[in-house]
Amino acid sequence: MKGRPEKLEEYSHEDMVIAFPGFGRRGVGKRACVERYEAFVSEATIRDLKESQPLIDVWGDAAVASYRFELD
Repeated sequence: MKGRPEKLEEYSHEDMVIAFPGFGRRGVGKRACVERYEAFVSEATIRDLKESQPLIDVWGDAAVASYRFELD
């Protein structure tokens, strides 16, 4: 919401993966994911964001966080 995708660098794992809307494509690797968010922030104006509570699954030292969101 604050338009600072570079902050993802601090909090993301090198092997991060994001699924794009519709799950037709994926961003693989921290740099690819951050670049996608940078592109989104430069192209979009977000007026409102609604997020569900995240569901976090953990297996050993790996985790998956998933949530639904709506953007306006």
